[in-house]
Amino acid sequence: METTKLNTNQLNFAGFWIRLFALAIDYLILVPIIIFKIYNLYKIKSLTLQIILILMIILYKPLLEFFAKATIGKMIFKLKVLGNNFKEITIGRAITRSIPWMIGQIISIYITLIVFSTEDFATTNNWTDSGIINLLGFDFLSLTIMLISFIFIGFNNEKRGIYDYIAKTYCVRK
Repeated sequence: METTKLNTNQLNFAGFWIRLFALAIDYLILVPIIIFKIYNLYKIKSLTLQIILILMIILYKPLLEFFAKATIGKMIFKLKVLGNNFKEITIGRAITRSIPWMIGQIISIYITLIVFSTEDFATTNNWTDSGIINLLGFDFLSLTIMLISFIFIGFNNEKRGIYDYIAKTYCVRK
């Protein structure tokens, strides 16, 4: 079976700024979920709801990139994610390239279980005493990890982030 290698000069790789704007839109889309997550921690205090909200954030990026080949932010800017063969990515590659996105949220699940299991959590309204402030930090940790791996896009010809190299993916203009 003969394989043909696509010339990377034929592709229009999506650069740093357009991908940064797409990422910003993706975070804006998730702001209501993040706010509801905070509200749940402070008022509703439902562990099940908290886990569901965290899973929604974790699954947003890999599921959209697998099924639609782009997140909503990328769709707005007419970008798509391709595998190393410049074809559609597998679910495994979508998950792998989303690891920086997921890290903070996965840690957040663990901390959530700890916070919800403390005796005072159900009765306290103080953010620092209840451990809520620790959970909020993981939303920012997730963003920070994503941005650090994202900065790499500006320093290579194929405009690939660290996660693109790990997952063997590319982000291109349609």
